[in-house]
Amino acid sequence: MGKIRVATTQLKGDGYNTLHEFLDYLSRFLEEHAPIDILVLPEYALLPLLKSRGNVLRSKVRALYDEWFVHLEPKMISGFQKLSNSYNVHILVGSHWILKEDGPYNAAFFFAPNKEVQVFPKCNPTPPEEAMEMKKGIAPGLVTLKNGIKAGILICFDVEFPELARSLTLQGADLLLVPSLTLNERGANRVEICARSRAIENQVYVISSTNQAYLNIPVEKPIRAVGRSGIFGPVDNKTRLSDGIVIRTEQDGEEILVAELDLDTLEESRYKSEAPLRKNLRSETKI
Repeated sequence: MGKIRVATTQLKGDGYNTLHEFLDYLSRFLEEHAPIDILVLPEYALLPLLKSRGNVLRSKVRALYDEWFVHLEPKMISGFQKLSNSYNVHILVGSHWILKEDGPYNAAFFFAPNKEVQVFPKCNPTPPEEAMEMKKGIAPGLVTLKNGIKAGILICFDVEFPELARSLTLQGADLLLVPSLTLNERGANRVEICARSRAIENQVYVISSTNQAYLNIPVEKPIRAVGRSGIFGPVDNKTRLSDGIVIRTEQDGEEILVAELDLDTLEESRYKSEAPLRKNLRSETKI
């Protein structure tokens, strides 16, 4: 299966204020670290660009999202498709607020070089998203990278549902991409603990990207997102990961992590390690 070079972001919005500046920031990174096979951005990846906004009440946040995110969507799609084509890199824009006829969705956008963008709505809205009448996606996303490598997409809360991760691995996913935005340490810990658990129980690599946006909205309780980005894998004598951590950010703030993942080692983990879970799995039915 070979190796894949991945990058995952921890975003706070430092050093850029507009979509153009953000794309330029990512372009400089890709230029410096090429080749990168896939770049993973967090949930609500463009939210840090709203840091200059203020005086928005909680009751008006939905209207702001409907106006701002939807207005930015065509430019976002055009900009990331150009970035993907220019650097021959797959890019997951962890999520973006979109509007359809039946209401709003929190959807991941997946860009592949010279291909049409794929859009995958989040399956499990959080209570704040439900309060904004966000709709549920039908199933988690599954995409194909180089050499036929498959990756599943679990947006934040979705990673807390083991059956979603298992359905993706039963369809051949070797990677799980987990973009997130959490508003307190409890939420951040739930996402990371579940991400690391999904890596062990499905014997896959999990690539987590967190949003650390600090905003002045809503007025009643401004957004203070927390969490650390990381890449996790199975814990056994083949991966040689004693704690499941391939790489993880060590502090808060803007950062991009890069790692080369060996998928041949992943196969050995599944069938030849001290904990060959795949070898012992009985027949399972996809959900």
